[in-house]
Amino acid sequence: MAKMRYGQIIEDRKLIKKEPEKGKLRMLGLKSTVKRRMPDGKIVKQKVPRQYQGSWTLNLDETTNHDFDHIYYFTELFVYRIDKKKAYEKGTFKVLGGEKKLVIPCKHFDVEER
Repeated sequence: MAKMRYGQIIEDRKLIKKEPEKGKLRMLGLKSTVKRRMPDGKIVKQKVPRQYQGSWTLNLDETTNHDFDHIYYFTELFVYRIDKKKAYEKGTFKVLGGEKKLVIPCKHFDVEER
């Protein structure tokens, strides 16, 4: 088990972070409703569940030299899980607060209630 800054640990090739639900970034996927085309061609608005709104971030400077395959975020309500390869494919690279981050929209995570 490797302990890292910011309460992150790597255990069994999993990066595990414990965060408050309100700690999600309010960018890249914060829409509360989306428009969907139905089979009959009609466009309707559908509500996006809270767990799929917003984004989680991964500090790249902190994780570069560590070996892991999956990323887990544990909040008081949900467990968010994503494969590292998928996170890198679906995420966006940004510099936030002077740190290199991978910003991953919650809609790409597998989410389970706690």
